[in-house]
Amino acid sequence: MSVLLNALQAGNRSGTGAYTQALARRLPGLAPDVNVDVRILWPRNLPPPDLTNAGVDADTWRRIAFLVDSGSGWKRLGLDQVGVMSAARKMGARLIHYPANVGRVWRPGGTVVTVHDLSFFRNPDWFPADRAAYYRWAVWRTVPGARRVIADSCATAEDLMSFLRIPEERIDVVYLGVDERFEPAGEEAQAEARRRYALPERFFLYYGTLEPRKTLPRLIRAW
Repeated sequence: MSVLLNALQAGNRSGTGAYTQALARRLPGLAPDVNVDVRILWPRNLPPPDLTNAGVDADTWRRIAFLVDSGSGWKRLGLDQVGVMSAARKMGARLIHYPANVGRVWRPGGTVVTVHDLSFFRNPDWFPADRAAYYRWAVWRTVPGARRVIADSCATAEDLMSFLRIPEERIDVVYLGVDERFEPAGEEAQAEARRRYALPERFFLYYGTLEPRKTLPRLIRAW
């Protein structure tokens, strides 16, 4: 079976971009174990992912990657909805994985969609009104018709059942993994980081986007 990973989100510097990059890096190396032929739709202007310890070499990755100009705005939207289908036909892929909440509006049955959260349903005031309205419309049109839905938390799975009425048996909860680079650093590496960034002995690091839904005031109060 051939599967196309829509990795156009890989250039996004938020969590969904990191998730997409990790899938593009790891899935090809795991595919032979489950008898799946993985292909990847990848932004042309983005370097390939770091394949260290990925279980696949650079030549293999280049062979299975289909490079496109991802663009932005309406061009990106059209590519997500039409261009991805065209690439899937050329590659003979029978299934398309959309890794960032929104799938395919037309004939969504041949897709798997990962939904990270439904905050635009639960707390729409956290977003600009037009963006929240688009997300709600797009998710309503694409996720319920997908062949399978992946949620990366039980809370999101419950929201999928509550807001979108998706049956529990069509949802797979797959927790996010942890990359090897997040292993505890050695004393020498820690000392070098402290010197480079002039860090005190004790400090607090937040690594994420600046959005209301991140509840940063609560994080600061806790600290």
